[in-house]
Amino acid sequence: LVIWGGRNVHAWTVRLAEYFIEHKVPTRVVGVPASTQSDLPMVEQTLGYDTVCKMYASLVGNLATQAASSGKLWCFARIPGRSISHIAAEVALETHPHVVLMAAELEQQNLGLTEVTQLICNIIEARSREDKQFGVVLIPDQFLASVREMRRLFEEIDQILQVCPEAREAFDSHDFGLVLSLLPPLSRALFQSFPERTKAQILSVIDEGGSQKGKESLDL
Repeated sequence: LVIWGGRNVHAWTVRLAEYFIEHKVPTRVVGVPASTQSDLPMVEQTLGYDTVCKMYASLVGNLATQAASSGKLWCFARIPGRSISHIAAEVALETHPHVVLMAAELEQQNLGLTEVTQLICNIIEARSREDKQFGVVLIPDQFLASVREMRRLFEEIDQILQVCPEAREAFDSHDFGLVLSLLPPLSRALFQSFPERTKAQILSVIDEGGSQKGKESLDL
């Protein structure tokens, strides 16, 4: 039995192999590391990673050429990837964008939305002084979920859902009044800034797996 997949898939591959051994099923289980994220431990590079990196590098390279040709265009490219940001790092090495936001570095430095925004603005201003009104910014998926304010919001919503079960009833009706009333002012303002769909997604994911699961699962 050959199983092809990433981390979650091979967690079940191990369980399946142990089940076969326990019940003496004469079947060999082979796990093939295949993940565009290249995030499997003890595996230097997984199948699919090189292909997706080359594809996005080509797209980002075209955006960079278009921005430079116009002389007045800043392109913000969203790159797929979990908090590890492997794809964003590889694409950056191949295309040399002007700004690369890395989720892991953001968490390590404990930066907030204000500092991230100021970082981008400083680079845009510095290039403007050199009469270069163009550039490319790479932003990996789930980057926003690594921002300090977002991590705090996840933790506070998790606490609200634990002590106030009636807040769960708002998921389907999209009535977030109770949750908003229990959030501190800064987190309330941040939560209100999201579209209704995103608010419901945040509540649902955190309710299912807690604040850490929300950080890993939300597509922000």
